[in-house]
Amino acid sequence: MGGKSNEENPLEISLASSGTIIEGLFLGAETRHLTRNQNGFFTGHALFVGPSLFIRLSDTFTAKVAWSAQIPDETTRRLDLVNYPRHEVLAQIVANF
Repeated sequence: MGGKSNEENPLEISLASSGTIIEGLFLGAETRHLTRNQNGFFTGHALFVGPSLFIRLSDTFTAKVAWSAQIPDETTRRLDLVNYPRHEVLAQIVANF
């Protein structure tokens, strides 16, 4: 039992809001803070902000497209491009049954 464990414990906190543009079309904004801890040591964090668009395709299908960019956070005043990308794009289709 002399092996080392390599445990990563990421944490993500997000705040989002959206509003109706027209029926079935929603525009939103999101802020996300991501933190990485490996073996109990802080290894990085990033702050992302960006818009999102939700479209109700039918009563059972919804599509979401979101783009976010990493911005300097208040504590370090820099980007963490070693552990996180500069931009993220998300595309989702959700089916309700």
